[in-house]
Amino acid sequence: MLAQQRQDAMELSYNSNTMSDYALAKWSSIYHTNSKGNLVIDRKLKVGSYIPKSININIKVST
Repeated sequence: MLAQQRQDAMELSYNSNTMSDYALAKWSSIYHTNSKGNLVIDRKLKVGSYIPKSININIKVST
């Protein structure tokens, strides 16, 4: 378990790329799906302004 924590800390700390909103939602357990199918944070949680409060995963991609 400690090895996994070290690996996670290294990946999150030393990666110069920004994490996408969807990658953050997959990595974190603070999001849940609302009735519209979007990922939202529980209103009781206090998070920083850089954390998206809602992630729309129903975006249609043209093919």
